[in-house]
Amino acid sequence: QDYIIALVEEAAGNGLGAILLDGVQFPEGVSLNLATYGNIGTLDKSAILADFLARARGAGEGAGGQVATTVNLISAAGLSHVRDGDEGGEVPAAAAPDPAAGAYAVGDRVEHARFGAGTVRAVEALAADRKLTVAFDNHGEKTLLARFAKLTRL
Repeated sequence: QDYIIALVEEAAGNGLGAILLDGVQFPEGVSLNLATYGNIGTLDKSAILADFLARARGAGEGAGGQVATTVNLISAAGLSHVRDGDEGGEVPAAAAPDPAAGAYAVGDRVEHARFGAGTVRAVEALAADRKLTVAFDNHGEKTLLARFAKLTRL
């Protein structure tokens, strides 16, 4: 953890404005029972991941950058041990996407808090979301995920 955080801080300090930590998850594999993660007592994988992400973001922002992450959700839920064959939990089934959520159509007029008004040019269905291509009137074309875009239909 400390090594990755030091890399984030160094990258941001050297002018890298955006840093992506991709596929963050709790380590798995041989001999991990010998590793310690600063915990005393029960190993709370979710809490350890959350603490690591907070420290990494703080290091990046403190040095003038922004840190974005993608997280392995099975690991974040503390269930990564299931993949190692341990008993004691089931991997939850993925929730089916709500077909009504983010049901945008090509040609819809939308508004974004930062980019203003625009027109939906393409909609691509993903497993649990929609990828939208929106041509904003004053900010050009942007690709957004519907669940994060916070668009308002006009």
